[in-house]
Amino acid sequence: MKCEDIVRYISDYIDGDLPVEILEEAEKHLATCPNCTATVKTLRETINLYKKSCKTCITPEHRAALLSAIQASASHHCT
Repeated sequence: MKCEDIVRYISDYIDGDLPVEILEEAEKHLATCPNCTATVKTLRETINLYKKSCKTCITPEHRAALLSAIQASASHHCT
């Protein structure tokens, strides 16, 4: 497997969706290629940061108040 193959399969690799034979080849390549290993690591970190940033907590009360404020503002501006 070559670096361009890793790029082609990187999403499926990270998601755990590669067929076993391709996964084995990818892992062999990653074991010997620091550039591809860094790319996979960086993409995983980026995905994890995105997931963490999307976990903003809002209480049901705040959600309802926010929705009411948006609806009131929209009805005021869209007459």
